[in-house]
Amino acid sequence: MISKFLTLAGMLVLLSGCSLFGAPDVSEPKYTAYLEMKSQQQIKRILGEPVIVRMEAPHQVWAYRTGDCSTLVYFNETGTSQYVDVRGNCQRAVAGAF
Repeated sequence: MISKFLTLAGMLVLLSGCSLFGAPDVSEPKYTAYLEMKSQQQIKRILGEPVIVRMEAPHQVWAYRTGDCSTLVYFNETGTSQYVDVRGNCQRAVAGAF
């Protein structure tokens, strides 16, 4: 009986640590802010090769797609990411990027 109680108490202590530290914050606003003001080489290191590259004057746009998550990275004329647009369910894809 005592061993069952100690086992249960130990599990509760371990689980309480999870709530203190929590999961890493991979929310979309943090993700998009992290990708802004990066060079094209930095974006490639983080996300890999884009699926599509297109011009939307004055921006070059790189498109990424993973499952039902799509990410558009807009670069200015100097090649710096200025804006990032994330659509869909990106929590798992975003977590994989870090």
